[in-house]
Amino acid sequence: MSSTATFRRSRHSREPVQVEIITTPAVTSWDASFDDGATWVTGEAVPGAPSNYRWLVAGDAAVLGTAVAQLGAGYWEVLFRATNATHLIVRDLATIEIY
Repeated sequence: MSSTATFRRSRHSREPVQVEIITTPAVTSWDASFDDGATWVTGEAVPGAPSNYRWLVAGDAAVLGTAVAQLGAGYWEVLFRATNATHLIVRDLATIEIY
């Protein structure tokens, strides 16, 4: 799997968090949890980049809109899980810093 990434976002922003997740064999569907596994949201595959998935995230000072999570100031660990694999794979591949 790919290494961890840190995303820095403003409390006023609403923008995607995009990760590259490489596995062998390839997994073609990934979920992310922004609340320590309480809820999961399926990622959007990025056209032209078959190992890349993204989720729209909003800061707590932004309008939620179609964002899948609204996060306050601080550091947020994102969990990812493979949903179409023979094993249930869960990894923490990204941290989001909201300032």
